[in-house]
Amino acid sequence: MPLYQFVCRQCGHAFEVLTSMEKRADVVCPRCGGEVRRSYEGACSFGPQKYAARPEKCENCPHGCGR
Repeated sequence: MPLYQFVCRQCGHAFEVLTSMEKRADVVCPRCGGEVRRSYEGACSFGPQKYAARPEKCENCPHGCGR
């Protein structure tokens, strides 16, 4: 089960949630119950840093890691 990072759009609280891909859209802020957005930190595991044999950019990656 993946660990996701979120930031609340209302109060700014940053937190992590261990949840399934199917239920990540149901996550709300544990402090205020507000709507959240996913927060991405670090390099993408699908990008060229991970797979040197595939130097193409990670075009569809939400991390923007296509360096």
